[in-house]
Amino acid sequence: MGVRFRRVCFACGEVLSRENPWGRCPRCGSYGVPRFDPALPLKDSRFRRMWRYWPRLPLEGADPVTLGEGDTPLVPLREDSGPGRLWVKWEGLNPTGTYKDRPASVTVSRARETGAGGVIVASDGNNGPAVAAYAARAGLPCLVLMPRDTPAFRCRQAAACGARIVLVEGDINDCLEVSEAWGRELGYPDGSTAIHLNPYHEEADKTIAYEIFEELGRVPDWVSVPLGGGGVCAGVCRGFRDLADLGLTDRVPRPVAAQAAACAPFVRAVREGRPLRREPCPGRTLALTIAVPFPADGEIARQALEASGGEAVAVEEAELAAATLLLARQGMLVEPTGAVSLAALLRCRREGLVREGDVAVAVATGTGLKVLGEWEDLENLDRSILRIPRGAGVPEALREEAARRMPPRGGGSPEERGVRS
Repeated sequence: MGVRFRRVCFACGEVLSRENPWGRCPRCGSYGVPRFDPALPLKDSRFRRMWRYWPRLPLEGADPVTLGEGDTPLVPLREDSGPGRLWVKWEGLNPTGTYKDRPASVTVSRARETGAGGVIVASDGNNGPAVAAYAARAGLPCLVLMPRDTPAFRCRQAAACGARIVLVEGDINDCLEVSEAWGRELGYPDGSTAIHLNPYHEEADKTIAYEIFEELGRVPDWVSVPLGGGGVCAGVCRGFRDLADLGLTDRVPRPVAAQAAACAPFVRAVREGRPLRREPCPGRTLALTIAVPFPADGEIARQALEASGGEAVAVEEAELAAATLLLARQGMLVEPTGAVSLAALLRCRREGLVREGDVAVAVATGTGLKVLGEWEDLENLDRSILRIPRGAGVPEALREEAARRMPPRGGGSPEERGVRS
């Protein structure tokens, strides 16, 4: 297929040498991003799941490091969640439980292909465990830098895969600084989801858009994405633009960049029309892993948002909790960080931005199985637990509930029998 992609300086357009697949531009010092031959097809039938999009992923060879990531389901919400057509792109079914497996697969594949001796990554939540898992699969050492106050369970998942954990004083932005310095000294490519450190992660995120398009059979009217660092928002927007450039669609969806109001530096910068700046998070939020003081890819995400007529939305904790519970009641145990996308869409619908009949997709980025302790903050689960003595009969409360839900005997339409479509 020949040369499928080149790295081009994001700032000045200089074509960068293939001999330095991770380095910065020698002319201006900015970072390089992959740019693909526009004549390339979208898919290659030799590959499965996410890697079927190999022609538009930055791997020169045909041997990716994969655990079966991608090809996640697009699940419609039941009609009783409100008017309109809402769908959930359920990324929690990736191998380590989040969409981060997509960029981890691409990054570690590229690291192995370029002869790296190991990988390093800064993470405050899901990316560290994902990169650790794929590095283990590739047989590469992995260093994971996390803020010192990171919950222990997040460290354990990465450590279980053989990664060395380094706890850094400060927040995720401090970890990114250390990761950049240490990676340069050790010669380890950086698996962080920040484009100035890892030029390849956005390329993986665009496959979410490709899959939504294929599963829906069309481009949605809206797509909502949680925003922490900003990379997944930029990547999903980029994917839909790729589809338009390929002539597969004549339009792109309007994106929604979703944050929790307790830590929303991106939303404030967009609404106030000013540059992004590092801001302390004033309050605690259930959306812990997108509580990022300075979104490293925020300006790229802002450009993507503006180019597609998007919205930046900050939701309150009550809205976030309600969206998380709504998803759980429909069978999807989503971590609150991932549910912020649905909370933002529901806000947009209440405010009339998302109109009845619009097709809207919320990208639910991670599983709630990683954060089961947070459910104590959402509701009193003891109310769902009945304790009975040995040999007890069916409690009266359960009898009454069953009777209320029992369809009437005989025929009639599904609606008359109380059956929802």
